[in-house]
Amino acid sequence: MDLKEIAQALGLGEDASEEEILTACKAAAKAVAQLAEERAQNEEDNKAALSAAVKTAVAEAVKPIEEKVAALSAAAVAHEKADLIAEAAREGKVIALGADAIGKITVDDLKATIAKTPATVPLNAKTPANMKENPPAGEVPEEFRKIALNCGVDPEIFKAGK
Repeated sequence: MDLKEIAQALGLGEDASEEEILTACKAAAKAVAQLAEERAQNEEDNKAALSAAVKTAVAEAVKPIEEKVAALSAAAVAHEKADLIAEAAREGKVIALGADAIGKITVDDLKATIAKTPATVPLNAKTPANMKENPPAGEVPEEFRKIALNCGVDPEIFKAGK
């Protein structure tokens, strides 16, 4: 290639000097480098924008799953608390917490509360085994007779049907 063709390619006249051609080549090389740099910057900007768009889309897609997991976790915790309270009741313990308070405390706190609570409800019968459930028909029990006589009342009122 001769200098005239290079000068024409650079947009210079045929009579351009070597120095003008060299300056034009340097300017063209500088312009090409700047264009490459701008393209690289645009690519980085595009990658960053695409990355942000993907993150947003993924967050939106995952949100319903997170809500379901949170709801299931809350239901599991509520079920575990109900099981703990039922177990405490089977042990004769009365948990002196309302539903709101139970809903607010953690499972570990509820376990600690149950562990500290003494058993206060009797779990077996306290009625003597030899006590008659109903007196024989037509008879007034001796205890009732004494009470009636002490009160000045006829003991016959304790008979069935009166």
